[in-house]
Amino acid sequence: GDLQDAVPRMKPSVDHDGVTQFHGRARMMMPLMGVEVMNVKRPKVGETVPSEVRAEIKICLTGVQQHIRNEWDQLREHDVIFLICIEAPDVPYEGKLQNLSVSEFPGAFGVKALRGAEITELLDEEGNVINEPNPAERKTPVGDNRVIRVLLDPAQYHADLEAVAEGKMSDVYSTLNCVMRRKPKENNFKAILHTIRSLMSGEDTVVPDWLHDLFLGYGDPGAAV
Repeated sequence: GDLQDAVPRMKPSVDHDGVTQFHGRARMMMPLMGVEVMNVKRPKVGETVPSEVRAEIKICLTGVQQHIRNEWDQLREHDVIFLICIEAPDVPYEGKLQNLSVSEFPGAFGVKALRGAEITELLDEEGNVINEPNPAERKTPVGDNRVIRVLLDPAQYHADLEAVAEGKMSDVYSTLNCVMRRKPKENNFKAILHTIRSLMSGEDTVVPDWLHDLFLGYGDPGAAV
């Protein structure tokens, strides 16, 4: 749903050189200046996928309205963003969006790939971290360029590398050209699931044992009195 709303607003089209250009704007989507994989850690014992894949994403906020600019600057650690490869078709889709099914939408607007990423840091032009959890330590962003440091899905990254090695596809990370964010209220599912899983596993948690059941929503609420 978010993709079907944001991608048409970007108005992708092909120029004379066959390169996809964006002639529109979307509040929740931004063209990418580049994606670079910075570090791939070795797999853990008994696993085949990397234990961690870190990357840097570059965007430019030049010409973006101030209130939308502020929303991008307020991206927080653990927020999930989506990296998209759009190759605009030769003939732009001019029909009604409501007539498109979910399966027809990627072909109509040239959506070739979608990858998720979890934010770790947001930096301005001078390398200052501007997504500090503590507002008192948060600095005013400098310049228009931003670097978003993210964690990629290691299982998907491993699958992509294998597909490239087998000749089934080209390097998808070099073709990603858009980044999409979601509204904060809709984008907390990963953090919530991680918190619940941590509480259920009982590892490194500071919540007392007698509060576990109540916090997870079952058991006798009177037991916590």
